[in-house]
Amino acid sequence: MAAHVTKTQNPDVNTTSLWGTYKLESNGVRTVLQHAMMHTRGLIARPWELDLELGTSQTADGVVVVMESASGWTGALEVDKPRYQLNMGFTRDWPRMNTMPEWFVAEPGEDYVVEDLSTGATTTHTGAQLHAGLPLTLAPGVETLLLIR
Repeated sequence: MAAHVTKTQNPDVNTTSLWGTYKLESNGVRTVLQHAMMHTRGLIARPWELDLELGTSQTADGVVVVMESASGWTGALEVDKPRYQLNMGFTRDWPRMNTMPEWFVAEPGEDYVVEDLSTGATTTHTGAQLHAGLPLTLAPGVETLLLIR
């Protein structure tokens, strides 16, 4: 990261520019984004904050989501959509050069159950609602575990 993305031996996330004009830097940024998305299975928390932790594990019938924030957090958890179909109009996910992989995707017209594994509370959402974002509030320092299936 320090050598190929930020061009420094002491990167500072608050002041270091991540974008340059060299192809290697672009490739490095794309690789870092893909690596992060792999660990979240394509789920994104918005707005992102520095102390927010997000990880996932795919199961046979869905995905388990682990979130925590030292200072607390309010925002939305967005589930990925079938981008090859909705954005590009493809009927199949054809291999493409420089594509961003799709891991866990919510189909727009399907229903999904979101279960809070700590409390057992469940809610049902359409894939389109999950694309727009599942509203969440995290208490400071409290781990939140969700199962989306």
